[in-house]
Amino acid sequence: MTDEIINVGETLDLSYFLTNDDDKVQNNTEVTFDSEIDDDVLYKEGLQWTPTEENVGNTYTFEVGDKELSIKVTDVPDSVVDNFEEILYEDAGKTLSDYYDDDTNEFARIQSNVIEGGYALAPDTSDRGHMLMFPDDAPNAFPGRGDWFGWIQRWHNNESPGGLAFSAVYGDGYQYLMHGAFEEIQIRGIDSIGSTSTLENTSVNLTDGEWYWCEGLFVDDSGDDEGDLEFAVFEIGNELSKGDELYRISTNDTDYIDGMGFGFYTHDEDPINDSTWDWVRVLDE
Repeated sequence: MTDEIINVGETLDLSYFLTNDDDKVQNNTEVTFDSEIDDDVLYKEGLQWTPTEENVGNTYTFEVGDKELSIKVTDVPDSVVDNFEEILYEDAGKTLSDYYDDDTNEFARIQSNVIEGGYALAPDTSDRGHMLMFPDDAPNAFPGRGDWFGWIQRWHNNESPGGLAFSAVYGDGYQYLMHGAFEEIQIRGIDSIGSTSTLENTSVNLTDGEWYWCEGLFVDDSGDDEGDLEFAVFEIGNELSKGDELYRISTNDTDYIDGMGFGFYTHDEDPINDSTWDWVRVLDE
């Protein structure tokens, strides 16, 4: 099993694995590089390695003291928050519950209704639920306040909303939602007891079962843009690029700014046909 995954251009700091209970580096610990990288035996603090394109797809073994570490090199873009693919899950020995908290049993990675790669995310039961990740547990990138994030969603025009949750508190706390329901797109707020308020909405004419490119603005809690919220839906262009803009809504609200949780929300009644999500990314906007 792979112990760690590292992307091209990122730096693997092996001194991280050389700590004792006091979190101090043991400078006399023997470190051996994989023979394909370096034959030297090194004894220094701050030992680092940065893979290049030629290392993509390979798994390397490092002996660090009495530990043997298996490191796989990938080319997952730095902007990807989650793509639900094996590289972030099976290859890393992870499941949804390793990255997300709350109602992970309400969701599943699926291999049908997929638009990119081999996996997507979908509701798995007929119950209401949300699952949230937090910065320290994210599989790759994580959107911060004031960032634009994007995702691809397979649309389902029923009364059960499906969408993105963000600025969330662990558990059933305050959060914002951007989702589709009742043939609308909506920005909503949820308070600590689960009551929801529609902050902005507009009617849409989106096709059941079609994929759309969606973008949202992670609400900022300070500065000139404090409280700004925006949600846009686009057609899918060539090679899964952003196509023509179809709908956009925006508002300003600060009532639900409390946390940094980010993830998915469903109030599903038809898990087979309900909304499905593919990758989620931090966008350059």
